[in-house]
Amino acid sequence: MAPKHVYKVTIGLNVLYALVTALFFMDAYSAVEIKWQPLKTAVYTVFILGSVLLLLWNVFALKNKLYTVLPFAIFMYCLALNPLNIVFSLSVWHTQEIVYKNRHTPAVIAYQMKDIGALGYRKRTVQVRSFTPLFEISSPAPTDYKGKGWYPVFEDVNEMALKY
Repeated sequence: MAPKHVYKVTIGLNVLYALVTALFFMDAYSAVEIKWQPLKTAVYTVFILGSVLLLLWNVFALKNKLYTVLPFAIFMYCLALNPLNIVFSLSVWHTQEIVYKNRHTPAVIAYQMKDIGALGYRKRTVQVRSFTPLFEISSPAPTDYKGKGWYPVFEDVNEMALKY
């Protein structure tokens, strides 16, 4: 039987890892994206490495099979997904130009780029709503702008500080 403080540490580590896992899946598979690079790097790193470390902690410190389910499932998911694919998706999208603004909502249609290292840049044009400095909601840009309150602005933002 493990001491009481080991249970408290284990519960804390598992709750923290569950929050990081929720942030990872929110960023990877939903319209909500992390737009602050240090936070995204921390979330993705803890997601990959934390599964192994938490699995080892739960097995050796606690010796309870119930607490090994989430880290083991995430570890197998990482192996199936290939950790290199996760590392390549680590970069955040940077707004280079605001193309349209909406008169009725704070949404904008933005041209964004993402640095993927030696492979170059990914590019996209999306509708963006920033609701905090850390997160934004992006969705495909609407194809019909007329009568919807959109007006062209072509405002250069250049968040990547590219020289051109």
